[in-house]
Formats: sequence, structure tokens, C-alpha cells
Amino acid sequence: MRSNKIGFWSILAIVIGSQVGSGVFVLPGQLALYGYNSIYAILIASYGALCLALVFANLCFRFPQTGGPHVYVQKVLGNSLAFFTGWTYWVVSWVSSLAVVIVAVTSLSPLIGNNPDVIFLLEASLLIFITFLNTKGVDNSSKAEFVLTLIKVIPLLLIPCLAFINFEADNFIPLVNDFNFFEIIIFGLWGFIGIEAATTPAENVINPKRNIPLAILIGTTIVAIIYIVNTVGIIGAISPLNLVNNQSPYADVAGNLFGGNWQIIIAILISTICIGTLNAWVLAGGQIALGCSNDKLFPKLLGKTNKHGAPYIALIISAFISIILLYLVKEEGFKDQLAYLIEVSVVVFLYTYLICCVCYVIVLYKEKAKLVRYYIAFIGLVFCSGIILFTPVKILLSAFAFVLSGLPIYFYKKYKVTKI
Repeated sequence: MRSNKIGFWSILAIVIGSQVGSGVFVLPGQLALYGYNSIYAILIASYGALCLALVFANLCFRFPQTGGPHVYVQKVLGNSLAFFTGWTYWVVSWVSSLAVVIVAVTSLSPLIGNNPDVIFLLEASLLIFITFLNTKGVDNSSKAEFVLTLIKVIPLLLIPCLAFINFEADNFIPLVNDFNFFEIIIFGLWGFIGIEAATTPAENVINPKRNIPLAILIGTTIVAIIYIVNTVGIIGAISPLNLVNNQSPYADVAGNLFGGNWQIIIAILISTICIGTLNAWVLAGGQIALGCSNDKLFPKLLGKTNKHGAPYIALIISAFISIILLYLVKEEGFKDQLAYLIEVSVVVFLYTYLICCVCYVIVLYKEKAKLVRYYIAFIGLVFCSGIILFTPVKILLSAFAFVLSGLPIYFYKKYKVTKI
């Protein structure tokens, strides 16, 4: 009988797919005005992301269980913190998926127009399709992710490399000199959100103690290369002042190189990239709920699986809530609120990364590891703490609200266990 477990290449696709989304198109514009400082920022951000990747790789090697981050917290810090880690991570995945769905569909505006009702219908249909795909099990959704990753990686490396033909060194002369360097590192580091997603389906992976850590390290390295090449290539080809407000820098680069109008082709590329990210996040969200349910942190209902081993109830609930949120942001007045929710969701992820770094420090201490082995955990702690430190208090409090939203379920579970 053929195993339904996935191998190294599938998990590598999840690593890359979960990190590389629409942000790859936004990053050059965000960093353009900072000139050569943008190169330093993306290099430092990539280094920080690789250190975080090593933290998750080492934790997954020690605890290769379905669910990812909550598993490490449960093993090291106990059930209560594990519940809130798993809950906030699952809930925030709805918002992340929501943003990706919107970009995937709205990027096709050259083809479909801007009618809010049509866009909502397509967004809901895309989310339902990806959810249905994931109800067919990790094996099938990971195969789709592998194909989508191949489609996205090739042009994301090819177009920026070709952009070096029109490279202008003067584009890297800083136009903004009064800035906080750490703040521009934040732009780069945010592009790596999703670094831990590949740890969530651990029990569905062949030899997870080898394949997941290896895929995390190789995949994050590839993602870092993609971001570095894109940032340097695109900024070098388009003047900073034109790049800052440019909605389609890739189309401009392709047009300059080959002539013609590339808007539609690039729009399809952006949509495909976002669909790949959406698939990876829906997969991860389902596995988080399954793992937390298996570990008796979530209600049993969320851990119900079908014949394919997919947590179909959790997937359906996530899709249903996301479609409601999609309807709420259908009108233009809600777009700013969505942007704010996305920013808040990033901080929630940073809470997760921070607590996992703390867990890794405790693991090393219990193992009486040499001081040098604490290095990557220390770098991870500095990066996460630094970003949180520079985040407005309002956003920090809103992010904490995601944590508190799990209180009713937490007390229900605690009361039920105590009663029994």
C-alpha cells in the first residue's frame, strides 16, 4: 500500500510557499528610498530569519509532532501556554489567509475589473476550492504546493536577474538619511513570516526528524536568495522615486527588457504566487487545529478527520469565518481595517517566534549544552524583541487581544477536565 505521507520535496515546497507571497513584490518599493542601506537591511533580515529557521529546525528535530509551535511550548512550558500559543496561531492564520485571498484575486483586476461583488464571489470561490483541496489530505495539498512553488520560484529569480541588464548603481544613493535602521530591517524580516509552517504536519512527513529541519534550512535559504536578488535587481533597474509608488515594477522591468505590455502576465504571476501561499497557510491552519486537538488542548470536534486524515471540521470552520470576513471587507471602507489586522497578525506571529526561542533556550539549558549553542536562540530573541519594541502600543494590545480571544475555550476545557 502506498504511503500518504509526504517527503522532502513536498515539505520544501511548503517552506518556500508559506513565506514567499505578495510581499516579494512590495519589498523593493518599501526599501527603495533607503539606497544601499536597503541591501544591508535585507541581508541582516535574512540572517535573522535563518537563525529563526535553525531554532524551529532544532525544536522539530526534538519534538516531531503535528501542530508545530504549540508542541514545543507544551513540552517545555506546559499546557496553558501551549493552548494560547496554538489558539492564537490558528486564529491569526485566518487573517493571514484572508489577506492572501484578497491579493490573489484583486491582482487580476486587469482581467476581471473592480466590481466588489464579482471580486467577493471569486475570493470566496478560491477559498472554498483551496479548502476542498486540503480536505483531500496533506499528500494532495502538498503536491499542489510543489507545482505552485515551481511556477513561482522560476520567474521570481529570472526577472530580477534579467533586471541587472539595466542596473544603475546611482539608484542605491540614499534619498532618506534620517531613519531608524532597525525599522527598515523590519520590512525585510516580515517577508519571512511563515517560516515555521512546515513543522505543523510533522506526523504526516516521512522521517520528520531529518526532512523537516533540512527543508526549513534549505527552503529559508532559497527564500532569502529570492528576496535579496529581487530587492537588488528591481531597485537597480527602476529609479527609487518611480519605484516607491509603482504598483507593477515587474511589469515595467519585463516591458523594458522585452517590449510590449506585461501587465496581464505579471498579474497572473502575482495571483499564482498568492494561491501557493494560501494553500500552504490553509494546510498549516488545519494541522495546527488537529495537533492541538490531539494533545487535548482544543475541543475534540476540531480534531475530527475524514478518510484522508484531513481535519475537515477545522478547515470548514476556518473557511466559513474567512468568507464572513471577506464579505465585511468587500466595501472599500473596510480596506484600512484589513491592513491594520494584517499588521496586528504579524505581531502575533512574532509572539509565537519569541516564545519558541525561549523554549529552545530552556531545552539547551536542560541538556547542559555548551554556551556557543545558545547563539541562534539569542539572535532570534533579539530580532523578535527588537521588532516588538518598535511596534506601536496600540498594535501590541490588539495583537494581545488575539491571545485573550481563546479564554472562553480555555476555561471551558479546564472546567470540563476538572469536572471529570
